[in-house]
Amino acid sequence: MLRNYLNTAYRLLVRSKAFSLINIFGLAVGLTSCLIIYIYITNELSFDRFHDNYQNIYRVASKENNPEGESKSTAIPYPFTQAVRDNLTGFEEITFVSATNNDQVIIDNKIIKENGILYVGTEFPRIFNVELVAGSFELLNEPFKILITENTAEKYFGDKNPLGMVVSFNNLQDFEVVGIIKDTPLNTHLPYHVLASESSLNDDLVVFDFNRWNLSMGGFYCYLELKTETNSAQFTEQLNNIIHEISTTDDDDTEYILQPINKVHLSNDYHYISLNNVTVNPKFILALSVIGLFILVIACINFVNLSTVKTIKRAREIGIRKVIGATKRTLIFQNLSETFILVLISEIIAVILTEISLPKLSFYFNIKSQLNIYGSFHIFVFMFLILLVVVLLSGLYPAFVLSGFSPIKSLKSNQKLKSLKTFSLRNGLVTFQFIISQVLIISSIFVALQINYINKKDLGFDKDNIWSIQLPINDNDRYEQLKQELEHVPGINMVSFGMGGPIAPANINTQFALAGTDVWGNINLKPADEYFNDIFNIDLLAGRWLKPLIEGDTIVEFVVNKALIDKIGFPDPNEALGKIITCSSFTGEIVGITDVFNVEDLKDEISVVALIDFPRFFWTGFFKANMNSELRFKLKEAWTNVYPEYLFDLKNYSDTIDEMYQNEDNIFKLILFFSILAIIIACLGLYGLVSFIVVQRTKELGIRKVLGASGPSIIILVTKQFLWLVVISCVFAWPIAFYIMKRWLENYAFKIGIYPWVFFVSLFLLLMISFITILYQSVKASRTNPVESLKYE
Repeated sequence: MLRNYLNTAYRLLVRSKAFSLINIFGLAVGLTSCLIIYIYITNELSFDRFHDNYQNIYRVASKENNPEGESKSTAIPYPFTQAVRDNLTGFEEITFVSATNNDQVIIDNKIIKENGILYVGTEFPRIFNVELVAGSFELLNEPFKILITENTAEKYFGDKNPLGMVVSFNNLQDFEVVGIIKDTPLNTHLPYHVLASESSLNDDLVVFDFNRWNLSMGGFYCYLELKTETNSAQFTEQLNNIIHEISTTDDDDTEYILQPINKVHLSNDYHYISLNNVTVNPKFILALSVIGLFILVIACINFVNLSTVKTIKRAREIGIRKVIGATKRTLIFQNLSETFILVLISEIIAVILTEISLPKLSFYFNIKSQLNIYGSFHIFVFMFLILLVVVLLSGLYPAFVLSGFSPIKSLKSNQKLKSLKTFSLRNGLVTFQFIISQVLIISSIFVALQINYINKKDLGFDKDNIWSIQLPINDNDRYEQLKQELEHVPGINMVSFGMGGPIAPANINTQFALAGTDVWGNINLKPADEYFNDIFNIDLLAGRWLKPLIEGDTIVEFVVNKALIDKIGFPDPNEALGKIITCSSFTGEIVGITDVFNVEDLKDEISVVALIDFPRFFWTGFFKANMNSELRFKLKEAWTNVYPEYLFDLKNYSDTIDEMYQNEDNIFKLILFFSILAIIIACLGLYGLVSFIVVQRTKELGIRKVLGASGPSIIILVTKQFLWLVVISCVFAWPIAFYIMKRWLENYAFKIGIYPWVFFVSLFLLLMISFITILYQSVKASRTNPVESLKYE
């Protein structure tokens, strides 16, 4: 019996090659999309779950209530970890972690840029299950000792034995290699390459006095592993009580919380997220899951429609089978068997397409993790479940339709299904496809418009043709010499130094207070020199720009933005000139007021900003230039004359800003990619339904042509009911799309509006796509000879 079913299925595939190819290809593309989305999502959800006992590992974060609202951060004061260690129980281990980026490692006069150095306590390897290959963990108790990963050892030393070798960090301190450890997996928020002893930290490496309670520094973290029996909520309450008792800042507005380590990658509402600063919004994961589900449903709908068309053509075969004794049960089983073979072939093709596509998609969408179809057993479980579900969803309806044929009508070639003039199940399925397609088209257009708005918005300062050079930290004695060397290069007439540009990854977030008042709040403190505004051209509303600090000055100068003036409550910016404010440990006079400008990405409101001349935090040099290879060579030559022991790290400042929106670009690419796939698959389904119409109405169309109907009238007759389905789908699609886009745009402080024209454009696009899809079958029906249509009647 099974052999007979297989033979029948094979003959059907061979007999209707084009039809079978469309059916299998449409389903294969849908399954490929679902498989890729599943692999991507499971990878995003797998971050940091490879640690033993990860359920009990937490990172300490904080929430602070201030006049601007709630502010979340993962930065902690350096004394915090030791205070918890000395005053609390209920945890297995606790460790301090200091993460650094853009370090320069010097080995035998070879300079290597390193982005994964962690300064950690000896508890770190026990919490995070660091696997030792050679050397000793215990030596991390001593200052200036490091452990390096296997790949890092090969990068630094080649085939040499790394143990005992000495490397220099930023030409500031030498470290001895005391151990080799396994490489970190890619799915972690701490992709470290070097573990250095916490006791190595000093004012030279950190740049300033860091061992104080009133400083929560980005890159300073605290991790702990709770005991299994410890209640995390009770522990958090005890932690806050202890810290508020012993902290010297008397800051009751800060509440410390425990963030599960497996949630770090899924949280993007904290400052100083992780070492790689790559996170994903859980809402995006949900949206992508829904898109994957929709694609699967659309693919199944197509399969049902196409299978139904094929079922009509098999009317005589079913009639004969019933006459010779086939039962309804055997017919259903036969059809499900044929469906299983088609779906299995589709899934095999999907696996091949997925294997081919994953590396290319990872590169195109800038996915750092390695996506692999053979990575986990659960992927094969997912594939089996998909096979089972698709067979049932796609095979049951055609099977029951097929088994319900009347033998007499079938043998007379008079078997018909319910007319599509009524709103049948097939009409409902196609309308559902149109609803999904319109939602995806509308969403893609709005995402594209928002990203375009971000890229073209006036940020309040110049960003074009500005170049930056990473300066050596804590080696500013030669800054003036570098400035002179660069300004002697033809095409460079001005150089400025600062901690970073107006928008920069590096910021000092602290608090300000207006002298003699109770006005206070958060502020972004930006070190900049006297030429900073000549480069970035920020509008000055009142006063003047900064002047260099003279040695011995006790009162510094601040240039603040209008957001601070508005907060203080001065209607005229000139009224704020000469006022005294305190920022962190600095007290100074307001000498200038700028217009507002963005210092963070456009998801955030305009920040309160104060600029200060503080050379110790000048980490970046800026200049304007029309860059070419000759100029780049001369700039590198000028750099080498001053800093031969440091890397020449030149970047376009616009590229630095664009990197902040890389995640949004990737989201847009993913949504657009899968939206196009969903629409293509929906078009295949529409093609199937039009084929069904032509089969069902063959006699009617033949009679119409005999009575004088023209070709265009036949085309209009076939296409109009489907185009009406597109219009009907708007009733459901537009409110859904409006709600989704309204919620998504709420993530941005600066955003576009909900434009009505987008909805009409999406309708027009879907009408055109549908018309083009239908056109082939419509023209074919209009050209059919009526004699061929009526000769069997």
